[in-house]
Amino acid sequence: MKKWLFLSLFFLLILGGTTQHWEKDLAAQELGNGTLPVIKEGEGKAVYEPVLPDITINVGKDFNEHPNYHHEVWHYKANVKGDDGREYGIQWTMYRISNGDYQGVGWKNAQIYIAQAVVSTEDQSWSQQRISRGGIGQAGVLMDPLRMWIDDWLWKSNNNFSMPSQLQVKADDFSIDLTSASYGPFVLNGDKGYKKTHDLLSTASYFFSAPFLKTKGVLMLNGKEVNVQGLAWLDKEWGNHLIASNTLRWDAFSIHLKDGRALALTQ
Repeated sequence: MKKWLFLSLFFLLILGGTTQHWEKDLAAQELGNGTLPVIKEGEGKAVYEPVLPDITINVGKDFNEHPNYHHEVWHYKANVKGDDGREYGIQWTMYRISNGDYQGVGWKNAQIYIAQAVVSTEDQSWSQQRISRGGIGQAGVLMDPLRMWIDDWLWKSNNNFSMPSQLQVKADDFSIDLTSASYGPFVLNGDKGYKKTHDLLSTASYFFSAPFLKTKGVLMLNGKEVNVQGLAWLDKEWGNHLIASNTLRWDAFSIHLKDGRALALTQ
């Protein structure tokens, strides 16, 4: 089966009026005293939980969202083959970005969610994007059991772990319904899950992956149902590593090799 190569360019996500300047080094110093600066909504600079090395990552618990950090992303990608003999590439991504360091309720909630779904063949693609404000029930993440949603797009599990799980996406001209399960270990990327992206110590992220996933399910493309199965890959990353410059980005490449190994490169 021909393997699709996934090359993801993560550009700055800047929402009008939401660019934050946070003093993470100050926050890291305050951690030594057991306190963090308390800033009310709209006052001064946003201060998020610092991203520091030597933090233990729990790949079950940390699949949940981390609203005390500026942003995070769940990124799922799959190479599958259909019962029609065709190969399909599938990507689903959900972003959370904080509009401030306050934890309001309802419309005062600081979280914004963006989700993207793409299905591709060698000659055609289907895609759709959604955006929602947190706090009003339209989007969010819950545990016990795991449930992550935006409108009627849903990632769910029968337990608090990310696997096994089901992804359900309904768009105008396509839909995705996949069940995934792991057949190998999760991986802590970078330095035991800590990934530094700038000279500033705390401009960094926590990052783990599940590169060994098997998936199967049904795609609905232009009204035609296709049963598919293949391999998938899941990345989870959160932190404070957006940089206020449109000239900076990071590139990620991942692929399943024929001998059963998985390869990931990040620049």
